[in-house]
Amino acid sequence: MPELEKIKIGIIGYGFRARGIVPDILANGSYQVTAIADINDEALEQAKGNSELQGVQLYKDYKKVLQIDDIEAVFVITPQFAHRDIVVDAFSAGKAVYCEKPMALTVEHCDEMIEASENASKALMIGQQMRYHAYLIKMKSMIDAGGIGRPVMLWLNEFRNPFPETMLWAFDKSKSGGLLMDKNCHHFDIFNWFTDSEPVQVFASGGSDVIHEPFGIKSNILDNAWVIIDYENGARAMLGICMFAGLAHLYESGVGTHMREMGVMCEKGMMRTEGFDLGRNIEVRYSHNRNSTLYRMETEGNIPDPYNGEGGHGILMRFAQCVRDGTAKPEASGQIGRMAVAIALAAEKSAEEKRIVKISEVLS
Repeated sequence: MPELEKIKIGIIGYGFRARGIVPDILANGSYQVTAIADINDEALEQAKGNSELQGVQLYKDYKKVLQIDDIEAVFVITPQFAHRDIVVDAFSAGKAVYCEKPMALTVEHCDEMIEASENASKALMIGQQMRYHAYLIKMKSMIDAGGIGRPVMLWLNEFRNPFPETMLWAFDKSKSGGLLMDKNCHHFDIFNWFTDSEPVQVFASGGSDVIHEPFGIKSNILDNAWVIIDYENGARAMLGICMFAGLAHLYESGVGTHMREMGVMCEKGMMRTEGFDLGRNIEVRYSHNRNSTLYRMETEGNIPDPYNGEGGHGILMRFAQCVRDGTAKPEASGQIGRMAVAIALAAEKSAEEKRIVKISEVLS
C-alpha cells in the first residue's frame, strides 16, 4: 500500500500546551509542520531552537499562516479566549481545524465556529482527546452492548497540582472561563458520552480556599469544587476537583499528586478505572455475583481500539482521517465541544450563585 502524503499543517500558539502536543504531532507520521505562529517572542525562540522544527516558517501574526496555500489544516493551541476569531478566520481561509479544549468561552462563540466549519465544509475537531482513550472506548462499548445495563450514577474525581506558571492566564476567569471550564470540560464530555443523554441541570459547590496568589499574581478562580449533573434519561453524574493536592511549582506531569479516578454504576453492575490501584485498566463487577473482570491496557487485544492506546495519539490519527476524507464532524465535534462548554458555564454560574442552574439558561 503506497504511503500517504503528509498533511501540511500550521500551528497557531506555541505555549505550554502546544509544546506538549507538538512532539506527538511530529511522531504521528501523518503531518508536516510548515509554519508556526505565536505573539510571544520567547515562544517563537523556543520553536526556533527545536531541532525537529528546523525550516519551519515562524510568524507573530497567525493570519500569515492562513495565507499559505499548501497548508491544509491548522492546530489552534492558544488559550481559549482567542479561539473563536482564529478558528473562524481559518475556515474562511479554507483550512480544516483542530482546536484545543475548551472550545470557547461562550456558547455563542461555539455556534459561530460550528457555522464557519459548515460553511467551509471543512473538519472541526475539538481537543477532547479523552474520547479516544482506549480504556474509555472499551467502557463505552460495554455500556452500548447492554450487558451491564443503563448508566445510572457516574463519578470522576481529580486531585492534582495547580496550573503551572506557564499558564498564568488560567488564574484569570475572564481569560480561562474558570477552573470548571478550563480543567473539567474533558470530564463533563465523558459524562455526556457515557450517558448518551442531554444534561438538564447542574448544581456546583466550590471555593477558592487555598490558592490565592499563585506565582505572585491574584487568582479569581475556584481551586476546588463538587459538581452534580442531572440528565434527561434520569442518570446523574458527580465531579470532584481539587487543585491543591500538589505543590504549585510542579508541572502537571511532574512530581506530586495527580490522581484521577472514575466509574460508572449501571443497572446490572459497576465499572471503574484509574485511581491509585487500577491505572488505566478497567475493573467490572456485576450485581448478581461476587466475580470481577479486569481488562488490562497492556494486554494486547484485551481492549481493542482502532487508535491503539492513548487519546492524545488517537485524536491525531482521527483528525488526519477527517482531513483526508473531508469528514466535517468527527467524534470530538464542535457540537460535543459546545455541550461541554455549556455544562462548564452552568457549573461556574451555579457555584457563584449557590443555586441549581438549568442548562437551558446558558443555551438560550
